Amino acid sequence: MLEETDPAADAAARLGVLIRTERRRQDLTLAALGTAAGVSTTTVHAVEAGQQASLRTYARLATGLQRSLGFALLDHDADDRGASRAVVQVGRDGSFDERLAGGRDIVHAAMGELEAAHLLARGFKVAVDLPWQHYRFGGRADIVAWDVRRRALLHIENKTQLPDVQDAIGRFAEKRAFLGRATWEGCGFAGPPLVETHVMVALWSSEVIDVVRRSPAMFRATFPAPPDAFDTWWTGEVPATTTAAFVVLDPFATGRTTRFASLRDVLADTRHRLAGYADAADLVRQDRSRRR
Repeated sequence: MLEETDPAADAAARLGVLIRTERRRQDLTLAALGTAAGVSTTTVHAVEAGQQASLRTYARLATGLQRSLGFALLDHDADDRGASRAVVQVGRDGSFDERLAGGRDIVHAAMGELEAAHLLARGFKVAVDLPWQHYRFGGRADIVAWDVRRRALLHIENKTQLPDVQDAIGRFAEKRAFLGRATWEGCGFAGPPLVETHVMVALWSSEVIDVVRRSPAMFRATFPAPPDAFDTWWTGEVPATTTAAFVVLDPFATGRTTRFASLRDVLADTRHRLAGYADAADLVRQDRSRRR
C-alpha cells in the first residue's frame, strides 16, 4: 500500500525551499532575514527546514524578503495560459486580500480610472493599457495621453506595490527609452514626440514608502526631476521639456486634500495615507458598494 502524503507537510517543505533559495539569492543571513521579518533566527531556520508555521509567520518572512505571500487554487486540467486562478495574498499581519492572478488588480484599475477621467476632462486624448512594440522591447502602457498639435506625450506607469524594485525600475527605463516613439508612430503620427513625460505613480501607502526609503539612490537616479511636468499635464497644459518623475498617489483624496506627493517628499518626512494594498482594496470595494 502506498503511503499517503500529508499535503500540509508537503506545502511547508516547498515553502521552506522557496524561502531559503530567495534568502540566499539576496545574500541575507538567517539573522538578517529574521530581523527584517520580525521573527527569531530559530524560526527562520525551522521554516527553511520544512517545519510548518503559521500563515502570519510565512507572511512576515515574505515581507522580510520584499515579496508577497500568495496562494492559488489551480485547475490542473485547464490550459495554464488561459485558465483563471483564484489567488489569496496574505499580509504581514495575517490579513487576506483576494484577487485573480493574471492581472486583475482592483486598486490598479481604480488609479487608472481616476487618471484617465481627469486627463480626458482637460481635453487630452487618452489611451488605457496601450500595447506598444519597439524591436525586442514591448509591453503595455498603463495610461498614455497626448497633444498632437504640440507633439507632446504623457506616459503613466501605475504601481500598487513594489515587490521587486530593480525589476520595476528596469521596466520603466525600457518604456522611457522606447515607448514614446513606438506609441506615437503606432497612433499614426509623423515623427517622434518632441516632449515626453514619463511618471511612475505608486500607491501612497506605507508599503511603498518603506520600499522607496530602503533604496533612495536607485529612485533618485531613475527619477531625477521633480514632478513639475506631470503637474503641468494635470492642470491641462503641456510642459516644455522631457522628464521622468516619481510620485505617490492617494486615489481616495477628496476636497482640498493633496492627492500627490513627490519623491523628495517621500524620502523626507511624508507620512503614508494607507497601510498597504489590502486597505486600498477595501476602500475600492466600499466605493463600489455605495454606487450600486
